Amino acid sequence: MPISCIVIYRLQKYGNHDHFTNFIDKTIYFMRVIRELRNGLDHRLETVKVTNFEIQTDGNILSPSIELNHKEVKLPRISLKEFLINTIPNLLKIIETTFAYLAGRNANSNIMAYEVREIPEEKRRYKYVKYCFWSPLGQDGYYSQ
Repeated sequence: MPISCIVIYRLQKYGNHDHFTNFIDKTIYFMRVIRELRNGLDHRLETVKVTNFEIQTDGNILSPSIELNHKEVKLPRISLKEFLINTIPNLLKIIETTFAYLAGRNANSNIMAYEVREIPEEKRRYKYVKYCFWSPLGQDGYYSQ
């Protein structure tokens, strides 16, 4: 099933105000660029162009770059270093947030009400753990870390 069909299906099922659907809708283009880059590099397609160091007529040297010219998604020529500097944190954030949404969707709260929430920085027990199950116990609730 194409990715755009999945977003349309989720919109029909959960509505326009569903946070997970909105999140997927905002990240879908970026993820398609990554997918088509991988596909183009893996299968040596003409849609992806990777350029090594290049000497310009004025004597400047361009760093290695990457470009995607797919029929549905485009990535203009960009420095490979700049692309990777932006891509790696974005992928980590997308994966982390997607897992949090999926955990929240599939949590079984029959016994006690709880949901997945982002832990406020001042309440984090572990530096790199951003999400946990939250229960409405006490004044501010209980963050199960």
